[in-house]
Amino acid sequence: MNTSGPTRASRIPETEPFTVRFLPSRAHTMLRGTLLVMAAVTLGLLGAVVIVGLTVAAPENRLVLLLSSAFCGGSIMLALLVVARNMWPLATGVPLLAVGPDGIWTRTRMSGPGAVWLPWSSVAQISMQQVGNVAALRIQPVDPHGGGRKSAPRAGYITATRFTDRSADEIAAAITHFSAGRCPLGWQPPRPVTT
Repeated sequence: MNTSGPTRASRIPETEPFTVRFLPSRAHTMLRGTLLVMAAVTLGLLGAVVIVGLTVAAPENRLVLLLSSAFCGGSIMLALLVVARNMWPLATGVPLLAVGPDGIWTRTRMSGPGAVWLPWSSVAQISMQQVGNVAALRIQPVDPHGGGRKSAPRAGYITATRFTDRSADEIAAAITHFSAGRCPLGWQPPRPVTT
């Protein structure tokens, strides 16, 4: 693998020693739930507008009302398809994160395609943080123009660790092991297991 800097790809390879995937059962539930709620609210509001509009509008304006309602309904269904398309990669179980001895792979966005590989020398810091209600892994790359400093405070890649096939502790332990002290970590190293 190229060790000079970040490399972009369409997806994370599954050949790394440690990969993290979104649980497909949870993803399917979230996808169905999101689409059903969006469709129910949208169609309910659209139906209310049409019913109220038909009772209030003059007879000559009813065709315009129906056509504009059909256009709005079509636009909303298109928006639902876009949401479904962006959430589909999560529902298929593609890797969200992969860690190896040379670096770390992460998705560029939570939805949609795109991945980036960062060699350990290009990582300024990795930390666990809360993003809303979700525990997430934040990977902050080195600023390429800043002489090894961290990039801007809001820059970086965020990977959710909730609803994945690996726990946050397993992810932290794997990153600690594979990074081998080559980048700062924003958590305490795991304690050794005593038997």
